[in-house]
Amino acid sequence: MVVFLITSLAVLASGCTKLSSYWSTVEKLVDKMTTEQKIGQMTQADGPQLCDGKEGSECVNSVVNSTKIDEYKLGSILIGGNAVPDSEGHIFSDFKNHTLFLEGTFQNWKDFASRLNKPIKVGEFSIYPLLGTDAVHGNQHVVGQPLFPHNIGMSCSHNPANFYNAGFHTQASVKATGWNFAFAPTVAVSHNFFWGRHYETMGAEYEHIDKYAKQYALGLQQDNGNGLEGVLSSVKHFIGDGATFHGIDEGNDTVSNFANFLEVNYRGYAGGKSACMGNVMVSYSAINNIAMSINGALIDGVLKNGIYDGVPFEGFAISDYDAIGKVANQGWPTTNIHMSVFDSIVNIINAGVDMLMLASTNGQITPEFFQSNVMEALNSGAIKMERINDAVKRILGVKCAMG
Repeated sequence: MVVFLITSLAVLASGCTKLSSYWSTVEKLVDKMTTEQKIGQMTQADGPQLCDGKEGSECVNSVVNSTKIDEYKLGSILIGGNAVPDSEGHIFSDFKNHTLFLEGTFQNWKDFASRLNKPIKVGEFSIYPLLGTDAVHGNQHVVGQPLFPHNIGMSCSHNPANFYNAGFHTQASVKATGWNFAFAPTVAVSHNFFWGRHYETMGAEYEHIDKYAKQYALGLQQDNGNGLEGVLSSVKHFIGDGATFHGIDEGNDTVSNFANFLEVNYRGYAGGKSACMGNVMVSYSAINNIAMSINGALIDGVLKNGIYDGVPFEGFAISDYDAIGKVANQGWPTTNIHMSVFDSIVNIINAGVDMLMLASTNGQITPEFFQSNVMEALNSGAIKMERINDAVKRILGVKCAMG
């Protein structure tokens, strides 16, 4: 059942917590952390990577081992778009077997979250992980929870309150099941209906998208001006995912005039900034043959330092699922640039991505593999400790705002 405008929330939220206000406190904590703990905070492991057995994208014959959270010192854990946990710690992702998805009850998701919500200790401090879930049309993984129309449908209403309401009710459901990081909203502009995911966009009328994005982020985060009472929103996918040539998914944007490009495609991120969004997810797509995951001019320059709009982004940037493998091996129609997995990790982090989303579908890039490669890059000077410290500061600043 699709539920739209469950409750009319007449007064839209307007709080905005300045995330940088936590940085001076957080920097003292970062100074106390080991290098391993810092790299751990930059790691978002896929749930099945914590299984006792090696089963790829599932944990059918084994269960998630929560001691691995401390072993890898994880900053975050996700459950992928097709995954469903049960109360015993298994993870199913066989989407052809529809009966497995009936395991995704409210209580099972809540019980599974309690298995994962284990803190990392740094002296007297306890740092809890961010627990991430796709929640793009409501808390759609959980049986019986409210669903909302696609973004393009809500955009047709020209009513920002619809986006706020969707965010509000989504965060209430996600938070009640023990999760705290929603991979939403998508703020892409619809340039080409050949793109099979154009329904995820906020439409072609880009002049409205900043208002929609702001209200969606406010609805999700429930910012009271002194912290976030809802869940962390992830405004995505930075940038140009809806503007690829011929609408090819994960394709390439050909841009000759960046002022015009940003005028149209940056609106959602400007709206997110005005809501003090805590996270931005970077796109798989490329711009002028450069994969967005390694585009430091846009991630570090335009987004974080605000060289386009004069407004710095104070949250943290996260990669999309298995972006490391994508950058190393993706090829056309995204880009013809290939590189080693080590160089992919180095270039993604140096471009300004603070947390790397790993994938159980990539058996090579495990948490151990990723963390050892970051350590090697630090030891060789390919990544500087200042860059690591900035990433961890941003991640912990958001966690502090979340309480």
